Amino acid sequence: MYDLRLRASPYVVSDNLARASGRNAAQSLTRLRDYLNSIRQNLPAHEGLAIIGLDGQVLTSSGSRTGFRLSPDRLNSLRTRDAVVGDPFWDASVGKAAIVLVVPIRRDDGLFVGALGAKLNLDGVRDLLEQLSADRSRELYLITEQGRLVISSAGNSAELLKTALPEATTRELVEREGQTVVQSRPGDVRS
Repeated sequence: MYDLRLRASPYVVSDNLARASGRNAAQSLTRLRDYLNSIRQNLPAHEGLAIIGLDGQVLTSSGSRTGFRLSPDRLNSLRTRDAVVGDPFWDASVGKAAIVLVVPIRRDDGLFVGALGAKLNLDGVRDLLEQLSADRSRELYLITEQGRLVISSAGNSAELLKTALPEATTRELVEREGQTVVQSRPGDVRS
């Protein structure tokens, strides 16, 4: 989030975004796309970056363009908040689990002029879980508060992201946050 906020703050971003609807719109959008391409080179987990206009539509991007369109509610939320975090999803275009983060772009006077979004693949999280379960005798999972599986130390797939834990299991995990909770899987294998 910090890196994204930092990259949304230069004057060149807000100035060109403000001009994206005027006479020199094409030139401003080209500058913004060039800016996105230059910063994306230093961000290996980013599958795409996008500049999003006041209507929630992608104005220009670097890399994948999917997943960046903002609903009116999320766009309004960005006007008063400092970020929007999307739900994890399977990005079929890259074959990886991903998440979209969006931060507002403001002029120097604080006026909201658009947003900068980043689509991040979750390979780094998978690698961390894999390291934490180095002996392979157990599998570790990252789950949402609603009990949806996001990624595991054994890998990820579109099917994994469709999986949800039973409500009782999710409740137990939330109630015992920070503690190890041993679960039995079919066949009496403990995980």
